[in-house]
Amino acid sequence: GLGGVAPDRRRVFRDPILGWPYRHDSPARHTGIGPTEIETAMKPLFETARTVVRRLILDDAPRLVALDSDPEVMRYINGGLATPLHVMEKKLVDWTSGYDAPKPHGFWAIDLKSTNEFVGWVHLRPDRLQPEFDELGYRLAQAFWGMGLATEVARAMVEHTM
Repeated sequence: GLGGVAPDRRRVFRDPILGWPYRHDSPARHTGIGPTEIETAMKPLFETARTVVRRLILDDAPRLVALDSDPEVMRYINGGLATPLHVMEKKLVDWTSGYDAPKPHGFWAIDLKSTNEFVGWVHLRPDRLQPEFDELGYRLAQAFWGMGLATEVARAMVEHTM
């Protein structure tokens, strides 16, 4: 999987600057986020037969960078260029800002249910050209291409948001 180790959903903290959850081993970074907030942050948006779709957190940034560092994944997006970590961390702020909106929108992580491996992401947001319509998109690591996971998650996202 990307980023080596599967996400540990047990230790989640709130970033003191950005204000959104992350996992970190340093107790100095813990800012008193309560169990209810942790459960909300890590509660899956939905599950499919093979995946868990959950909120992105700061610890996902290296996994997202690894995903975007694969030239084949990025081939038709930007010609195969990688996304630097500092850029991805800034993107995460925008990508996660709509989670608690009346009509949630943003980017969510896709994890393989059987192994907790990071598969990629799925997004739902207002279309850039026709904002009255929603745009559904996804990006998966090559190791998960051709397995029907994108279709499975996309169908579930549509069902979840209807």
